Amino acid sequence: MESVLESSVVKAVIDRFAELMADIDVASITRETRLRDLGLPSIQLVEVLAELQDRFGLEDRLFTAFLSDPGPLHERSVDDIARLVLATVTAHGG
Repeated sequence: MESVLESSVVKAVIDRFAELMADIDVASITRETRLRDLGLPSIQLVEVLAELQDRFGLEDRLFTAFLSDPGPLHERSVDDIARLVLATVTAHGG
């Protein structure tokens, strides 16, 4: 069963990507959606991470966690991003 915090994080990630993708129905973005399939430039993906970091009060910890997890950003899924946010929030008493 998904916790309230997990639901909130997943919703925040999906909603932010949906805002950037005005021509895509939010229902078409799922946890399994790969970031490469959204077709956003890398700078926008980094901006999303920065916004999530601010929204959940993580200072630079989300970027630090992200950089310690190898692999290209575009190969990650929405769920990968949500899990990273959730793990960072949880690790820092969020």
